[in-house]
Amino acid sequence: MGDIGWSVIIERTSKDIHRSDLRRFVEIGAVSSLLFLMITFFLFYLRNIFLFREKELLLQTEVKLRREEEALRKSEIRFRELFNRMMTGVVVYAARDNGEDFIFKDINPAGERLSHVKREEIVGRSLLDVFPGVRDIGLLQVFQRVWETGIAEHHPISLYQDERISQWVENDVYKVPSGEIVAVYTDVTDRKQAEEEIKDLNAELEQRVIARTAQLETANKELEAFSYSVSHDLRGPLRAIEGFSRIILENYSDKLDAEGNRLLSIIQINTKQMDQLITDLLALSRVSKSELKVSLVDMTTMAHSIYHEIASPEVRRKFVFTVAPLPDGTGDPALLRQVWSNLLSNAVKFTMPGNEGRIEITGHTEKDMNIYSVRDNGVGFNPKYISKLFGVFQRLHKAGEFEGTGVGLAIVQRIIHRHGGRVWAGGEINGGATFSFSLPRKEADHE
Repeated sequence: MGDIGWSVIIERTSKDIHRSDLRRFVEIGAVSSLLFLMITFFLFYLRNIFLFREKELLLQTEVKLRREEEALRKSEIRFRELFNRMMTGVVVYAARDNGEDFIFKDINPAGERLSHVKREEIVGRSLLDVFPGVRDIGLLQVFQRVWETGIAEHHPISLYQDERISQWVENDVYKVPSGEIVAVYTDVTDRKQAEEEIKDLNAELEQRVIARTAQLETANKELEAFSYSVSHDLRGPLRAIEGFSRIILENYSDKLDAEGNRLLSIIQINTKQMDQLITDLLALSRVSKSELKVSLVDMTTMAHSIYHEIASPEVRRKFVFTVAPLPDGTGDPALLRQVWSNLLSNAVKFTMPGNEGRIEITGHTEKDMNIYSVRDNGVGFNPKYISKLFGVFQRLHKAGEFEGTGVGLAIVQRIIHRHGGRVWAGGEINGGATFSFSLPRKEADHE
């Protein structure tokens, strides 16, 4: 048997078919028109955005240009204000003839004042025409080098002269990006004249120093001669007086009355005092003449040693003597022994009249100096006479009250000054006294 199937036959008229095609074309046309409108609107939208952004960019650029122009205007005003108010001269040049000459383009008021010219009279003119002396002092050559290399140069103080002016000037020369040369210069005539005056004064002072040095050398020689005379010519007669008076007292005292013996005793005492004074004066003279032999000194041990040398056991029993640990000193040991000996002798001498005497030695370091002090509870002194303490023959107590020649503290001061230190004192009447001195911590040449 064969296959059995179904067939459906639809009948349409040509009019229905044409009507269906027309509707399809209308739908396609509507869609196409809608798409065209959408694309047109989108393109119009993009165009407006582009135009807006372009306008905004142009506006921003215009604002930026205006700001830059305003900043440039303010900068030019600031530059012109600075240019006009500077106390140093400023001149702007343009090169001409391949750097063989330079033309004035501008000059500030200070430049007009310092150079004795007017801006309106020189702008556009040749440098060599206005200032012919620049070639003589080498400034033109500096301009040429700076113009060729672009490297700034300093032209030192030079004497500029022409038929109008004569002055000492100092220049700094630069090349700016525009190719122009700028010279900044100062009139240093007053300073140069002051330097010359100082130079002349120094020469005069040097001659004075030479003359005074010669006078000082002469005076030192006379002092040495005097010291020799004192040590030999005076001591001989003094010793004779002391010796003869002692012989008379020993061999003829029974033949003299009490007044005669008293007078001879006074002669004995005064000749001994005179001999001690001569000894002290010679010691003072030797302090200035002797060469310093500097070394490190154990000041604690030296202070103990000197005290036991000058104070007998009987005297030491009357004192409370204390020495704090002292910083080591740098100096001449022999001269420093004289310092301690004089200060401790004075402390003992001016404390003896009282009871329960106390002598205290302390020391410490301040920066680059060692400080040493000797404090006692003795009779002290009137502070208003402190300036006399370290002078030769200056005594604040009567000779009858305390023995001594009035030279010891002068010796102390001279020794300490030779070591580069200083000496000072403090005290009050019946309130004790403190004498202090300083020494540099490091060894140095203080001559």
